[in-house]
Amino acid sequence: MILYNKQLKVTIMRFFRQALIGLTLLTLSLGILAYAGSLIKDALTERFAQEARAPQPRERTFAVNVVTAEPKSITPQLEAFGEIKSRRTLDLRLAIGGQGPDRFNTSNPITRYLSLCRFSY
Repeated sequence: MILYNKQLKVTIMRFFRQALIGLTLLTLSLGILAYAGSLIKDALTERFAQEARAPQPRERTFAVNVVTAEPKSITPQLEAFGEIKSRRTLDLRLAIGGQGPDRFNTSNPITRYLSLCRFSY
């Protein structure tokens, strides 16, 4: 019976020792986290307390031609560069080989009632 109590005492003492080490590590970890939080809070408080510095605007100067304003009627003239294409296009492909007529081209103008090509079976 005495041996049993001695083993129980050793087991209980080991449990308390491990619990005490665990509590010590937990306390140290929480202290380090609190210190880090305090450092971040102080840095942010100092940053927000500083006056906001606006960047210095650059002075811009422009040279312009000056003309006396006179009322008159002007028709605007528009010039455009580029290419105009239709939104809807049609591709004709024949099942047999051969060449189409020369006027059947994308750059030739198409007028009303113009026969582009004829197909025969």
